[in-house]
Amino acid sequence: IIAALSVATISSAASALDVHSTAGALPSLVGEPASVAELRLTGTVDASDLFFISREMTSLRTLDLSGVTIAAYSGDKIGGLSSYAAATIPQGVFSVTALTSVVLPAAGNVAVGDFAFAGSALRSVTIGAGVASIGQGAFSDCDELTEVTLRPVATGGYVFKGCDRLAKVNLGGMSRVSASDFADCPALAEVSGGENLTDVGASAFEGCVALSSFDFHPGITSIGASSFSHSGL
Repeated sequence: IIAALSVATISSAASALDVHSTAGALPSLVGEPASVAELRLTGTVDASDLFFISREMTSLRTLDLSGVTIAAYSGDKIGGLSSYAAATIPQGVFSVTALTSVVLPAAGNVAVGDFAFAGSALRSVTIGAGVASIGQGAFSDCDELTEVTLRPVATGGYVFKGCDRLAKVNLGGMSRVSASDFADCPALAEVSGGENLTDVGASAFEGCVALSSFDFHPGITSIGASSFSHSGL
């Protein structure tokens, strides 16, 4: 315990931190949050910790949540709500932040909330094995994102809509691409990993002008309205 605390309360000159936390304790373990550029968390966090990261760690660029479990939160209002469910990354929590890299949890059936990272500076996203669902617009308008590898998760639609530089997508065995998940991604030229697809939602790839080919596997039984409208097919 003493060793863990000494690592967590590292001096203000630090740019990288490894922190083992318990839910709600992160603010007390980080002495100078605005100085931290890289953060790797283990242990347990809750919504209050995630909002603390977003609001107080203004220099943060790399966030590794692969080793955390997200506990339920109930208390003072944060982000407009006084309670958050366990295993949830809150809606909009990291939107329009300077984060360039995030690794999502490796366990826990985590739900990524609507617009959780929308409009952020993300260049790299690792969808951990613990992610069960990704909410509407969760990574939309992330203009620096160039490549994404997914895994079989439920998506709420519009997840990567408007990511101007997104050029390569590996669906990772997903069975469904939801409505407008990749709409208005003008640089998207390569889509792979769709061998398990059964359903392509409405406007899923609409406006993807660089997408000149798509492998329509025999298992696809539904293609929604305008799925490839104004694409390069």
